[in-house]
Amino acid sequence: MRVPVARPTDDSTLEGTGDPDGDGIPNYLDLDSDGDGIPDATEGVDDADGDGIPNCLDLESDGDGIPDAIEWIGDGTAEDPHPDVDGDGIPNYLDLDSDGDGVSDAIEHAFGYDPYDAGDMPSEVSLVASWVIVVLLLSLGTVMSYRSARRRTKTS
Repeated sequence: MRVPVARPTDDSTLEGTGDPDGDGIPNYLDLDSDGDGIPDATEGVDDADGDGIPNCLDLESDGDGIPDAIEWIGDGTAEDPHPDVDGDGIPNYLDLDSDGDGVSDAIEHAFGYDPYDAGDMPSEVSLVASWVIVVLLLSLGTVMSYRSARRRTKTS
């Protein structure tokens, strides 16, 4: 999901004079303000993951838990990056399934599989097991929140 961010006419207003990547260049003059290896002009000012941080300042633009610097390289190298492994026109740092195998990068990454290799993916059994674990954890969190809320109302 792409969330547009209002773009002022003055770059120093949009990106600010800060220097979070510590390269000594203020953001509004820096070609890569967040230091992830992806030029600001490529990342743009949209907010792909809706976290309120423009992609050009966000070290993790798509919300899958994998830093943009890693996703930009894909299955290549820093000298020869492969920013769109599956060739779908969505760069890896914005693609929730970079290799196009039908398994999200977040799941592949969390379970130690290569999110840039369509042949390296969890089996259906491990995918089902991982979703069961996720559902159980979410359910447990809901139960714990309910119990905590009941305790607070009883003591009030």
